[in-house]
Amino acid sequence: SVAKHEIRKLGLELKSPRQVTWSCYRSENEASGVCESCAIRLRGFQKLNVVDPIPYKEIPNYIEN
Repeated sequence: SVAKHEIRKLGLELKSPRQVTWSCYRSENEASGVCESCAIRLRGFQKLNVVDPIPYKEIPNYIEN
């Protein structure tokens, strides 16, 4: 299987419109940043050191130091 950060990397290489994609299970206007789907999405971006362009209510650091 392909890891989420690998999918994000391919999306960046293909210049996909990340700002129009959505993953949040809790909110419709601004992503929660804390639901399971947001955590998976944010971890993928954080592993690539890329800022996710959608608005979040909270952006936890999901990468372990």
